[in-house]
Amino acid sequence: MRRFLLLLLITTLVLAGMRPGRACAPAPGEGEHVQTVEESAIIVWDAARKTQHFIRRATFDTKTRDFGFLVPTPTTPTLAEAKDSAFTHLEALMKPEVRDHVEAGYYWTSWLFPGLFEKEEILTASGVETGAVEVVSAQRVAGYDAVVLKADDAAALVRWLRSHGYTARPTLTQWLRPYVAAQWRITAFKVAKKEKDNPQVASSAVRMSFHTERPFFPYSEPADQRDPAKAGDSPRSLRVLVLGTERMDGGMSAAASANPGPWPGRVAWSNALNADQSAPLSKQLAVGDDQLPGKLWMTAFEDYSTPRPGTQDVYFSRSPAQGPILPEPIIIERDERRGVPIELPLLGVVGGGLGITRAKKKRRQRQNQRGINA
Repeated sequence: MRRFLLLLLITTLVLAGMRPGRACAPAPGEGEHVQTVEESAIIVWDAARKTQHFIRRATFDTKTRDFGFLVPTPTTPTLAEAKDSAFTHLEALMKPEVRDHVEAGYYWTSWLFPGLFEKEEILTASGVETGAVEVVSAQRVAGYDAVVLKADDAAALVRWLRSHGYTARPTLTQWLRPYVAAQWRITAFKVAKKEKDNPQVASSAVRMSFHTERPFFPYSEPADQRDPAKAGDSPRSLRVLVLGTERMDGGMSAAASANPGPWPGRVAWSNALNADQSAPLSKQLAVGDDQLPGKLWMTAFEDYSTPRPGTQDVYFSRSPAQGPILPEPIIIERDERRGVPIELPLLGVVGGGLGITRAKKKRRQRQNQRGINA
């Protein structure tokens, strides 16, 4: 019996060792600085009508009480307030799929040594004329004072901006020249802080709808916004969600007709949207149902470059690759194995051994008894 208990202890100890990862030009007052910290945009491309719906929101870091920002578009835009929930809704679709992985079966436990075979923890990974400047329209939208301007001369446009409280720094003039030469419209927004002492101000979502030959994001910035010495310590983030009928690629170009060059933005997510996912967008983006493509495909781009290489705008076109791009799923591990005391099979061996021993003993006793009787 002592041999069996010693064998049980040794076997238990041996088995114990076997346990089984800026889309505009801010225009503050003279001598003031505005830094775009976070920026998101939704672009809905209606290829049949050659119409782009551009919805943008951003967070700025500045000490000035109010400031303006300018958004260029190739044609006169119409403005409307959109809902921030559109961003929340679409960004939620980009979250990785969550899957359950159940670990079934059994694992060793011990009656004699309760802490010896601990169950392993599985971690979970897982947007009036004055000289050469025409005021095309003016309105109050989503908390902004917005005015759409048309100009034949960049200097005249700068004078108009200066007389209406916008900055007229040389870099802004240089930035405006190619847009004025191409007869683009400039929409000037004025933003005012709600909280005086808060260094950051967040803009509400505004929809700008306009005709264009090719969908684009106004990525170009004045030179001082691209100066590393003025970029600030805070990293910038840009997310552009392009909605169309197919997967899109993006590249930097000086004009819609030119071949785009490299852009730091990368595709983080791309897939078709089903009817339930598309249903809320018409109301959220303040567009008619007939202005959204019947079958929507969303491509999400992310750009974290600081400062941005914003010498040109970003244009989008059909991607040669039309498959989806989805993040790796998050696997939630659930361990549902059942503990089996290691002593059970050992006790079975011991019990079997004792049974054999007893059987042999009885057999010898019967043989001896027969010998005596004989």
